[in-house]
Amino acid sequence: MQDKKMQVIYKYCDCDTALKILKGPSILFNNPLHFNDPFDSLMDIDLSNRNKQDWENYFQKHGIPKSLWDELYKQVELGELKQTERNFKKQITTIRVSCFSENNDNILLWSHYSKYHTGVCLGFKVYNEYESNCLHFNSEDLSGFDDYSLLAKGILPLLKVEYSNDKPYPFNPITDNPERVMEFIRKKSRSWEYENEYRIPIYRKHINLPDQRAVRLESHMEIDSIIFGVNNDHKDMEKIIQTINQFPDNGNWIKLYRADKNRMKYKIDITEYHF
Repeated sequence: MQDKKMQVIYKYCDCDTALKILKGPSILFNNPLHFNDPFDSLMDIDLSNRNKQDWENYFQKHGIPKSLWDELYKQVELGELKQTERNFKKQITTIRVSCFSENNDNILLWSHYSKYHTGVCLGFKVYNEYESNCLHFNSEDLSGFDDYSLLAKGILPLLKVEYSNDKPYPFNPITDNPERVMEFIRKKSRSWEYENEYRIPIYRKHINLPDQRAVRLESHMEIDSIIFGVNNDHKDMEKIIQTINQFPDNGNWIKLYRADKNRMKYKIDITEYHF
């Protein structure tokens, strides 16, 4: 079932990161094992399968010489697979992830990701296509896929994070579909449910750039809005406004807002900002 249709998705960040994103304009994709939750993207491995035929199918699929099969299967029978297990766990590091939220007024998100409310919250245009909410990127920064795929068009779908008290069932690399790795990327503890998070995962090999981190947006027009934090420094605000003034048409389509403290409630109000 398609997630609810959105028009804008938000990324909280400090001002230095915001300037890098705006100047690209580009989105950063990170190693999920470097996230602030030690359970995030943690992939448990199940190598309890001792079926010889399954293992031989696996060896064949991965081009392992037949002369090595018996010796490798002996290790399986003896349970000497710790290094193999570690290698399988590293599969998650072949993926890069960029994180977003559907909300722009969450006090905790401003504290955690926008440097104690001194940063910004950037809004990006969302396209409702191919039964998904998508962002548009520069297709030149993406490679290694079928010419008819969404990646070839620079279209990357947003995946809604699923929150649960239960971790995903351990991954069996011998019999499971390799795409099941994504289940570990998009599932998190219910403790994080307040984030209302969406993610864009992409295999590192598809990022056609030296650092395999930043991917350019299709154009500056993909930036919808900028919200300045409650504690944002005026000098930082000036730097950001000077940057968007260098965009075509002075970036006049970008909506500017200010986060303000509500006088009666523990709540953030988002109001238009005029400079």
